Amino acid sequence: MIQTTQSRIEQILSLDLSSLKFGRHLEITLTLDQLRQLLNEELFYKDGAVNAQPSLQNFLDFGNSLTTFLEDNIELQLHFSARIDRSLDELQMSICQFDLHHVENGIAIDRAIEILPIISDFVFRHRADEFIMTNQRFYAWWD
Repeated sequence: MIQTTQSRIEQILSLDLSSLKFGRHLEITLTLDQLRQLLNEELFYKDGAVNAQPSLQNFLDFGNSLTTFLEDNIELQLHFSARIDRSLDELQMSICQFDLHHVENGIAIDRAIEILPIISDFVFRHRADEFIMTNQRFYAWWD
């Protein structure tokens, strides 16, 4: 069963997990669509988290709340930094940061003002260890 799950995870993330041994982890970057697909197919536990990090479902809900902004501007990109761990019988994933950035010119001030309440609510409700806001990006990190 784990092999089928692993194969599907590898397909969604376009990576090879065969060298990931017990007790080891792999740092990856994933998109909102990849996170949505992994959770919709129940390949990881929605409540998956480490320490005080928000759960995978929390990050998915947060990303979904930004969908309108992401669809309106294809140069605005949201990425999550995640960690995949191998235990004895399964793969586990947790997310430790998000990065919302504009590919070229920065986030327009009017869009930033619209996005900020959504981001600040998530960052402060889940007590991020670090939050950075510039004209290019919004970034938050949890230990």
